[in-house]
Amino acid sequence: MAGKNWLAVHLEHKLPDENTVVAWALLDTANTLLTQGQGPLGRVRVQAGHAAERAEVVVFVPGSAVNLAEVLIPSRQGAHLRKALPFMIEDQIAGDLRQTHLAVAPQRFGDSVPVGIVSHSQMIAWLEVLHSAGLSPVAMIPEHLLLPREPGSIFVHVHWSRSHIKLGECRGIVVENENVALLLELALSQRAMPCSRIEISACATSPDDIARADLLAVEVEQRLQLPVRRTNYKETLVELLARQARSGDPVLNLCQGGYRSTSGRGETDQNWRAAWQAAAAGLVLFALACLFSGWSLDRRAREAHDEAVAQFRRMFPDERRVINLRRQAEARLASGSSSDGGGVSGLAALAKALSAEESAGVDLKSLRFERSSGGLGAELSAPSIAQIDRLGKVLTDAGISSRVLSASEEGGVAIAKLELRTQ
Repeated sequence: MAGKNWLAVHLEHKLPDENTVVAWALLDTANTLLTQGQGPLGRVRVQAGHAAERAEVVVFVPGSAVNLAEVLIPSRQGAHLRKALPFMIEDQIAGDLRQTHLAVAPQRFGDSVPVGIVSHSQMIAWLEVLHSAGLSPVAMIPEHLLLPREPGSIFVHVHWSRSHIKLGECRGIVVENENVALLLELALSQRAMPCSRIEISACATSPDDIARADLLAVEVEQRLQLPVRRTNYKETLVELLARQARSGDPVLNLCQGGYRSTSGRGETDQNWRAAWQAAAAGLVLFALACLFSGWSLDRRAREAHDEAVAQFRRMFPDERRVINLRRQAEARLASGSSSDGGGVSGLAALAKALSAEESAGVDLKSLRFERSSGGLGAELSAPSIAQIDRLGKVLTDAGISSRVLSASEEGGVAIAKLELRTQ
């Protein structure tokens, strides 16, 4: 983000629209506040002014929509972590694991891995309205993880009828004010954690919140018999969260996997071009050849993705925006029926096969219905042709017969077109 202002947006609603009022703050690269305000989500950039036109966006999302957990995984290798995580976290998820987004924190505490758990439908709902408002985020961070906290303390911030509670570096919860004392008592009794004091704060700009915090401090101190420190911050809550977001400490960013932002790609390309210009002539030619090959593959991948999106929109014209193609397709398939003679059931079986561990690295680029024959035409990409071949057995086990119509491999990427039929 070097050389750019950045825009912090506090999104406090699970299902916002462009008219939902949000608090925002515009800061420069030194985290100096330039301006702040409140207004409809769809007019944030306009309200922030010219200095916010190219500012990157960081969004603070409602803590009540994100479950924070810690998983014990001894392995420190990223690949092992990603494979083991769904199995380790499954008992902490009430719904379907396949409809759940897992975001891993950048820091670890011994063998403990902090994880953010949120539904794909919630991520898509947030991103859809943010994109429509011209606020595509580079990061989405649960609000209660950005509260200031000193080691050995618990931090509680009163905001309207709710309290944001930070129990540890990546542990916290958002609850109604009347439940704070009970929750703190349970947290301290069920898990050994050092706590020398509890800090209860509010923003000085809200007299009502100050009064609520004063009453809560008395209740907590009497119930827990622990020292309570009251603090009133002169900053607004969005400003307080923004300063913590860029304090230098790693934070849990929900924009991972299919939701990862690619806005910094142009700057990376500029750095590589500068390096190539300083290299020897032979190395420059080699690098340019690699660049052309990568660009060609990238262009093909973008074209395939665009075609897949177009196919999806033709199949589901009522879908407003495609945020995560695979997840939205799976959700639509899960809600469908098999009344079309096997087409939808075949797609459901295909989605199940692609989510299998043996199908890791295989991506679905496009689908085509052959209504005359009742079959499906699919275009897939994989690291190798061998991976496409291995997928055939997985498809068979899922009840799909497959026939390879064409296959090619270039630069470590294999593209194959298959004809699929339900058995």
